[in-house]
Amino acid sequence: MPDLYLDHAATSPPLPEALAAFADACARGFANPGSLHQKGADAARILQTARKDLKKAFGADSYQVIWAGTGMLSIFIFPTALCRHPGLMNIVVMAVTGTFSPSNSM
Repeated sequence: MPDLYLDHAATSPPLPEALAAFADACARGFANPGSLHQKGADAARILQTARKDLKKAFGADSYQVIWAGTGMLSIFIFPTALCRHPGLMNIVVMAVTGTFSPSNSM
C-alpha cells in the first residue's frame, strides 16, 4: 500500500527532477563554494547558476533576492531591510531550508 503523506506544511517530498538536479550538483559541486581552489570555484559557479535559474523560475529577475539559510532568518531579514530602506520594495527573501512555527517565536 502506498504512503499517504499529509504534513506538507512541514515539508514535501521532492520531485524526481529536483532529486536528479540535487544529485548532479552534489556530484559536481561538492566543495565549499567559498574556497579559492578549483573545486571551490566550480561549486561557486554551480551555486550561482542555480540561483539565477531559481530567480528566473520565480519571475524575480528584476528583484534583488537575498538567499537565507533558514526560514527564521528570512523572517528577520525582510523587515530589517524594509526598516533600513523604506522605499525599497524590490527585495525577495528566499529561505533555503528550515521551517518557522509561531509557537517557538516567543
